[in-house]
Amino acid sequence: MIHRIRPAATGAFLVLIGLLVAGCAPRLPYDPAQAGRTVVYEAGLPDFDLESMGTVRAGKPGLEVYIGLPYVSLVFSKADSGFTARFSRGIIVRDAAGAVQARRAVGPDTLRAETYEATHAYAPVLFTHRLALPEGAYMVEAWVMDEQSGKQAVRRQEAVVPGVTAAQRAASGILLQRGLAEGGGEPLVSLHIPADETSLRAVLELYGGARGAPVEVSMRLLQFASDTTIAAPPFLFKSTRGSAPYGGVSYRKADTLQVTHRVVHGDPDGLAVVFELPALGAGIYRIQVEGRSEDGGLLFIKERELSVKPQGFPRIVDLDELVAALAYIAEAQEIEHIRAGATALERKRRFDAFWAARTGNKVQAADLIARYYSRVEEANLRYTSFKAGWKTDRGMVSIVLGSPLYNENRLDHETWFYSYDGERGGGSFVFERVFVFDALIPYPHYVLERRPAFDYEWRRAVERWRRGEVR
Repeated sequence: MIHRIRPAATGAFLVLIGLLVAGCAPRLPYDPAQAGRTVVYEAGLPDFDLESMGTVRAGKPGLEVYIGLPYVSLVFSKADSGFTARFSRGIIVRDAAGAVQARRAVGPDTLRAETYEATHAYAPVLFTHRLALPEGAYMVEAWVMDEQSGKQAVRRQEAVVPGVTAAQRAASGILLQRGLAEGGGEPLVSLHIPADETSLRAVLELYGGARGAPVEVSMRLLQFASDTTIAAPPFLFKSTRGSAPYGGVSYRKADTLQVTHRVVHGDPDGLAVVFELPALGAGIYRIQVEGRSEDGGLLFIKERELSVKPQGFPRIVDLDELVAALAYIAEAQEIEHIRAGATALERKRRFDAFWAARTGNKVQAADLIARYYSRVEEANLRYTSFKAGWKTDRGMVSIVLGSPLYNENRLDHETWFYSYDGERGGGSFVFERVFVFDALIPYPHYVLERRPAFDYEWRRAVERWRRGEVR
């Protein structure tokens, strides 16, 4: 039985600090911060998140493997009064030499949804697996196959199974949970979590060491400054190197939002140290947990990245956000007119009036709204980085112009072609990939090479939206 320890006191303050990057566990080849988590949506493939964590249960080491699978990522068929999807999943664990040490396959399994709307839910179904393994470093590979489409997706993540001795301390990774259950809440395994979650906690398990021997465990919650601006039109000047839109996130400094210190004592059954976290607004965060012995010696450092996005993400459900996303087709004064409404009801009325003016027909206006915001949602799925995908350069182009005829991907850039004449003014868009040399960066970031030649074609595309002519 793991005993849960909740820190009794929390100090919170804001201060700029240098970024601490350290570790003390054995390492397999480089494992990026996003490993095992969905960062780039791939159309047609099951979309799932993986969390693998070395733990000790009843004195026996092993891996806890979590798979978070959203309903929306599977293909559903009508069945009786509801809808069903069939899928299989599996796990393969390899050691540092590449030899398979554990294997598990489950399925075909079935998910059932009572309504069509439920088949489009982004909230994941969580599957948990326990694999007994000796102490050591491993590569965990999980796969999910949609039995109806025949498509399969794979996630990989490093994990270290701790050893437990009377002389040596070991710690699990950091697991995020939500919920009020005293015995543990629902694990959150995705990179992106909802904003303003009021029951968020970070949990780390501590093993080994002599009974009663003290360990000081410290937790820091860091927030990184990041660009939140909406992409500028493609005919304006390109973002300059060093600017916030170009760099994206400033990883070399962080605001410390919370610091918690706790002294815990050895227990042969292990300790679960629980850190209650505040409700977090949209932004980029990192949780760091450090353990030190009684004489101040460093025992471990654990880190967990998290990206907090608005409620309902990748859909937009907040009226203010719906209005903000009009930036690509509405004039600034039109957006300000909507925002100036004295009540939420009045702002909603003005928002509806903006769209009704595009077509003069309520039914056609509703279809145009659905078309526009489905592209916004798709941009959030495909291009989200440190900020929502609809705000990025690639998101802007895909919302206004739709999908390109074809694209070319390179290591340092990708090119989208909207005509077979790639030299024509508005026929192709080149997005430069921004590389920042920080091993913990989990977010792909692309910046459009802006050109004055885009002006004419872009304004024509915007006018098609404004006349309700986009199909």
